[in-house]
Amino acid sequence: MAQHEHMSIKKNADISIEKHDELSEQTVAKVAIALSALDNRYKENIADYAQELHSYTHKIDNARIELEMLLKQKEPYDDTLIAVEKEAEYALRLLQRLTDQYIQKTVVASELEDELKNLGHSEESRGVLQNRRIELDRLQTEIEDFELTLLDYELEKQNLLLKIEPITRKISALEQNIRELESKKRYIESAHLHRITQVASAQPSKLLPVM
Repeated sequence: MAQHEHMSIKKNADISIEKHDELSEQTVAKVAIALSALDNRYKENIADYAQELHSYTHKIDNARIELEMLLKQKEPYDDTLIAVEKEAEYALRLLQRLTDQYIQKTVVASELEDELKNLGHSEESRGVLQNRRIELDRLQTEIEDFELTLLDYELEKQNLLLKIEPITRKISALEQNIRELESKKRYIESAHLHRITQVASAQPSKLLPVM
């Protein structure tokens, strides 16, 4: 009788061990599958992050190359514009000086003419007055020449600005685009790294069932 009970207990123990082994194998298999899925997800996140980051880096690099080309394209126009503005400024100063001289000489000639009318004309006085008028004519001609020169400078300046303006618009648009791309790239770096960290920090022990 005792022997029969002992065999029964042993049989039950063997069955329990077999069931435990079977459960252990199932648990190990489930954990392996879960870990494999976790590993695949981690690798996919890394791949997605690298691909998207590379895409934005490529876009930023291309935009910067295009920006550099536009800046080089604009540079000679800027240099010419600066030179024209300097020449125009110099011509304007000369024009102002000639205008002041013309006004002063006109006043002197007018006063001299009034004096000659009161005192009577002489050969010498008529010669002096004639020289004054010749000098005024010369100054007036120089003034007109400088006014035409300034007009030419202004026309050249406007033509340069017309050429520069579309390039400047493209440069501004590219700079804005680069800022937006860099902002998106920083967001991607932050978001993806956070996601990858979450996946990587998942504890395998949480995947094990409580026995």
